[in-house]
Amino acid sequence: MVSLITIANLSILVVVLVFTIVATATVSWFETGGGNVGLFQGCLGSVCATIPGTDRINAIRAFMIIAIITWTAAILTLIYEACNGEQKKVRLACLVFCLLSWVCLLIACAVATDTFSAFTYGYSFALAWTAFCLGLISCCLSGYLFASSQGN
Repeated sequence: MVSLITIANLSILVVVLVFTIVATATVSWFETGGGNVGLFQGCLGSVCATIPGTDRINAIRAFMIIAIITWTAAILTLIYEACNGEQKKVRLACLVFCLLSWVCLLIACAVATDTFSAFTYGYSFALAWTAFCLGLISCCLSGYLFASSQGN
């Protein structure tokens, strides 16, 4: 039987993954006079163009993509654990993926906060930080699930 904590953790992980994907893909990390800029495109009115990658933008892009991949791995390991019963190694893998994703998201958000500090932050930026906070909750739940499996 799947525990309520596992279901809650899986639900939070799915929300975190969606928020991270939307934050990465949309063009509103910060706003300038009449336009929005994302990680891959900038838009002024209805005209959008690809933005060049500076070192900081490329670092944010890379850590966001790594976070997406590792959040997906955490979800898959949690689904595997839910389908096959409690397995310590699978719970440990889920915890490791959650922590790795959370750290990658922290680095990306911190670099973005410093990089875009002269501008008004947009909704993509807020989604990324929200995913970070929810990811922390998921890491705690994964840690609890792993610790509870130690007695079995």
